[in-house]
Amino acid sequence: MQIIWFIVEVLGLLISYYVLRQFFTTPQKRKSLLIFYLIITPLAIVAGLFGRYMYNRGKSESFNRGIELLKNDKKVLDQIGRFESYTVITDSLPKETDNPAKFKVTLNGTDGSIYLECVMQKDEGNTWFLKELKEDSLIKK
Repeated sequence: MQIIWFIVEVLGLLISYYVLRQFFTTPQKRKSLLIFYLIITPLAIVAGLFGRYMYNRGKSESFNRGIELLKNDKKVLDQIGRFESYTVITDSLPKETDNPAKFKVTLNGTDGSIYLECVMQKDEGNTWFLKELKEDSLIKK
């Protein structure tokens, strides 16, 4: 997923260069471009932070750690291939205070998708670990 964002950013820079290159010719045009960027940049940062907040809204630390563990689980990856994305049933998302935390998720990979029911638990060191993993169904591509 990070490579896709990198490609989008590079394409955005190239497109903006070709659109804005006319402003690099004179000092007056450079000044107006600088003012434009001083206005747009804070707006873009705020929009990015808002997007990140909306994406992570309702997802607890236990859920995020569980997804990270599942994305790197050899047994799961052997069944679905390289990890691509996940789909979660929002009604099954655990609350921040749940311990153990239970959730249901579908992991999508290059070779297939698998539906999982997971139980995460926090140990004495406040580290989340995957306590139980129940595979429900596997769909091969």
